[in-house]
Amino acid sequence: IELARLAALREAGIQVPEVHHVAPDYFVMSYLGSNDLARALREQGPQAYGLWMAAMEHLLLVHARGQYLSQCFARNIIVSSRFEGLIDFEDDPLEVMTLEQAQARDWLIYLQSTLFNLALEPDRLDAALRAVLSRESEPVRAVLRHAARRLSWLRHLPTNRRIWGKDFVSLQAVGAAMVRHHQPHNESPLPEKNDA
Repeated sequence: IELARLAALREAGIQVPEVHHVAPDYFVMSYLGSNDLARALREQGPQAYGLWMAAMEHLLLVHARGQYLSQCFARNIIVSSRFEGLIDFEDDPLEVMTLEQAQARDWLIYLQSTLFNLALEPDRLDAALRAVLSRESEPVRAVLRHAARRLSWLRHLPTNRRIWGKDFVSLQAVGAAMVRHHQPHNESPLPEKNDA
């Protein structure tokens, strides 16, 4: 799976490792670096905003070229002082979901793995998401709206990391950001719908 995904992404012009050699039980690819976005966010917090935005711009490019990622976690986004590339394509989400769902999944995973350590104030976060997600395709935005409705209840729970753990608190941050993104300032919160 990984070789096929790497080939498809490289053919689409996406910054991923180049495969140099393939053997029956292993393959060799180029090295993009060891510093990932997760580390940059942990160490720099809001000062890593430029890297965070650059990664979102590249995610838009991936989607505009009809592609998707496997695991769009911050740890799989290689950075230096700039965006360097993407790694880890061991699974293929299209085996179990549509392209639009896979692309929306990229956004949800990306946000879940970055918002906690980025720690942006809500107004700045909302402006960034508006600037980027407004350029995403409508079918992907529709899946994100659906996800926002499904995650909206999480924002009402206490955000205590000691009780819930970092993953849950990170998911709460995604839910809150998505609800704000899909809710104009003058409207009431997204309705809770039971639309599985």
